[in-house]
Amino acid sequence: MLKIVADSAIPFAERFFSCIGEVSLIDAEQITSDCLKDADVLVCRTVTKVNQQLLQNTDLSIVVSPTSGVDHIDLDYLQNKSISFASAPGSNARSVAEYVLSSLSVLADQKGFDLASKKIGIVGCGNVGSQLRDFFQAIDIECMICDPFLEQESDSSNFCELKDIQQADIISLHVPLSADGAYPTRSMLDTDFFQDLKEDVILVNTSRGEVIDEAALKIFLESNNEAMLAIDVWENEPAIDTALLICADIATAHIAGYSIDGKLRATQTVFEQVCKVLNIDSSYEELQDVMPVDETREINLTEYENDMEAISMAVLASYDVRSDAAAIRRMLEDNVPDRNSYFVELRNNYPIRREFSSLTIGLPKEADSLRRKLLTLGFHIK
Repeated sequence: MLKIVADSAIPFAERFFSCIGEVSLIDAEQITSDCLKDADVLVCRTVTKVNQQLLQNTDLSIVVSPTSGVDHIDLDYLQNKSISFASAPGSNARSVAEYVLSSLSVLADQKGFDLASKKIGIVGCGNVGSQLRDFFQAIDIECMICDPFLEQESDSSNFCELKDIQQADIISLHVPLSADGAYPTRSMLDTDFFQDLKEDVILVNTSRGEVIDEAALKIFLESNNEAMLAIDVWENEPAIDTALLICADIATAHIAGYSIDGKLRATQTVFEQVCKVLNIDSSYEELQDVMPVDETREINLTEYENDMEAISMAVLASYDVRSDAAAIRRMLEDNVPDRNSYFVELRNNYPIRREFSSLTIGLPKEADSLRRKLLTLGFHIK
């Protein structure tokens, strides 16, 4: 029988993979060469570094990671050992884009600015960046796009250079982590980059912590009191810089893509890839049967000044990032002796969070413009 080792924190892993083999659920920190000796398939997260050290003396034939990023995987080593690999790019794109909208809605409310008046710069227009661009275009917010790889492949003139992004009111990062190549992203935002930003810029990072030079970022924030930061990813996770945590307006524990909807899509994606590699025909429950039962989520929007205010109300009714931000700040309290473990626990025990599609909104009959915008964002309209 096929033997499968899966990270116990991956939702639905046993539900799917038990259809095709014997599943052993193991905590991420316990995934070692020893427990993989007799395994055929490894299902892991970004916290597991898959390399020669982990895989030596094993007979694994398949490694899958239900994640978008793959910088935790030594792809060259897998290829050299003829080990098949699959990930789930784009599965959590909507979840991350919704996180960004929630963060900006919170900041607009707290700081008293009109989000619709801001120019937004998106760095990286892959699965997440393009989803966020579509969101902003749906609600009539101007976007600047920087993605040199896509620009080379496109005839469109709708791209700009990174130096142009420095003039944006809001900068949101959605790039993979890379240290070489034509456009490396490690420490892409450094001292030189920060020198030319607006004093009241809003920075959002949901890509990888190492994309930003955190030391330079702290200096910039300390020198520009009006600048704002929403940060979900950190250098040296889980040993994050608590000084940066204190500086941030919104901070969370690398959970932007953690909607239960996105996790389900991700696990389903890599499960199907395993079945394809093994030439296995396997059936599984439909998504609505696998998803945990959720209470009816419904609101009525009848009193609002403009479409943008109503959209922010809908976004925060679906997902309010402030609960996650409050959770990570508790690591600063004296009764948290091990902050690294606390960060890990926030990720491993993340509460169920649904996407916009699970919220039904009642609107006045005459709200045609708002109805179109909310439908495009993914909400259900009553």
